[in-house]
Amino acid sequence: MPTSLVRIDHDASRVVDHCFVATDLFGWTRTFVPHNGTATGGAAGHVVVVVFGDQPGPNSVGTELWIFDASNLAQGPVAKLGRSDLNMPLTLHSVWLDSLHVTRPPSRVDVAKELTERATTWSLDPSVLGILRSEVLPAYERSVV
Repeated sequence: MPTSLVRIDHDASRVVDHCFVATDLFGWTRTFVPHNGTATGGAAGHVVVVVFGDQPGPNSVGTELWIFDASNLAQGPVAKLGRSDLNMPLTLHSVWLDSLHVTRPPSRVDVAKELTERATTWSLDPSVLGILRSEVLPAYERSVV
């Protein structure tokens, strides 16, 4: 069965555009990338697909990134990107982020306090608190120095 890429009109419950990939290839992890300034969820953008194949090409080890015009899937990929040294692992999920900001929480969790409270209130075995204090917390403190 060939891998297929489809666009569905959910309101009408029908396929409005599609592209089938050759049966010796496997398309995986489809990611919609909206055009700059457009909202996600429409067809204004591109779909990037990781494609795996068994047969290496002149510029590919068999793994490529295929880029489709999201408004015209039937025309096939508008670009295929591959390199002889590109050996991607199997990807499971992806999402397009137009920007990424790393945040740091203003405070840290007091690990000893948190674990002691949980061991006291959650455990039915009284020895858990002793093991936590004698083994777990000292090992944790040594590891974060």
